[in-house]
Amino acid sequence: MNKTRPEDKVTLTEKLSYASGAVTFNYGYFFLATLAFPIFNLTLGMNATWIGVVLAVGRVWDAITDPVMGAITDNARTRWGRRRPFIFLGSLLCAVALPLLFFVPESWGETAKFIWFTISVLFLYLAATVYSVPYLSLGYEITPDPAERTRLQMYRAYAGAFINMTLGWMFALAQNPVFPNTVTGIRVVTIVVSIICILATIPVLIKCRDRFAQKATTQRKVGIIEGLVITLKNRPFVIFVCGCVGSMLCAPMLVGSLAIYINSYHVYPADKEAGALIGAQAGVVYLVFQLISLPFAVKLANKYGKKPVMRWCLSLGMVGALSQFFTYTPVLPQLQFLSVALIAPGLTAFWLLVDPMKADCADYDEWKTGLRREGTYAAVANWIEKLSISLVLVFSGMILDLSRFNQDLGVNQPEGTMLTLRLCYTLIPGLAYGVALFALHNYELDDERMRQIRTELEARRGQINPSANQA
Repeated sequence: MNKTRPEDKVTLTEKLSYASGAVTFNYGYFFLATLAFPIFNLTLGMNATWIGVVLAVGRVWDAITDPVMGAITDNARTRWGRRRPFIFLGSLLCAVALPLLFFVPESWGETAKFIWFTISVLFLYLAATVYSVPYLSLGYEITPDPAERTRLQMYRAYAGAFINMTLGWMFALAQNPVFPNTVTGIRVVTIVVSIICILATIPVLIKCRDRFAQKATTQRKVGIIEGLVITLKNRPFVIFVCGCVGSMLCAPMLVGSLAIYINSYHVYPADKEAGALIGAQAGVVYLVFQLISLPFAVKLANKYGKKPVMRWCLSLGMVGALSQFFTYTPVLPQLQFLSVALIAPGLTAFWLLVDPMKADCADYDEWKTGLRREGTYAAVANWIEKLSISLVLVFSGMILDLSRFNQDLGVNQPEGTMLTLRLCYTLIPGLAYGVALFALHNYELDDERMRQIRTELEARRGQINPSANQA
């Protein structure tokens, strides 16, 4: 079991402050993914395939801007550190970009709506990049201790769990009778979300420390291309991000939006409000199991190591994913909560451990190169992940079209349409879990190896005193 040194411990105040930044991070990344099809396809009638194409183009754009932002934040030398100035700017941009998405005039034709949607998606993804890259980088460097990194991410995971739970209610809230229509409802809801994002960023700016700010002033600056090349030569990083994280991101992006269709046209035939409601309730069930699972995941990771725990949680998630074909049923709609109860603990532990393991890869890079480049690692991880899912997003809309789903037909969908959607919703995530397990088998940076690397690093350059770098 890993024993944390006193100097490596992160105060409760700093953990809570860093966790508050998950509000802007999660809304910036997942708000659009959750609502793109319910609002722009089901409500505004835009073509599902074109929605998927725009989301994919946005991710390609995202993949371009991430490495640039990584190099900028790694090479920044300001009195406030390398991360916080960009976190502040990114939060303001996200607060503008989120409502802008839904202020497209309803009277416009489909082409005009498509142009608005495209421009606003590109702006939102740029804003999310400016915020997320330095925010993730900050989390990598607050402490060098593996167990304390996991505890820090647990607090962020708690905050993210609540935010993700609220995402499931956004479409239902937008349809509340207090609003004249769904579009007006989602506009009001998103404005409130933007205000919350700005307020939640303030503790990050005030209380979180840029641990390696002083060391960074003495190291050479690394250009974008050079940084990419060095990072992509990091074998454990590439295996982990491409194999484990990439597969677990791509599957939800590909089929995650199908849940509202399956609930609204199979579980509750032609009842979008009931479908949205049970989806929101499933989000609450997920949250409950997530909150229960987090402290156990931290203890297990500290006792047995991150890699074995991640293997266990992926196996559990696979069982839950495959069970969804049987639990999304009109006979007993609430049976789908059983699948959620199986998936939630596995995914909770998985995403809890992802960033500490990415931080391990950044430590491994310093051991190899002598450079601290957390920003580039956060950026390149995002770049690989988003480049992968940008291709997947094209097919997210195509699945609906190829299944011959037509929102105008209501419950009278063509024969085989709902079966196709249910099979995709079940089998694609199941396959993703299998790919992630295979990649994890080839990942070499277990906790014992990381302790050896830290010992060698500190023998070279000495210990970094966190309190000395508080900006």
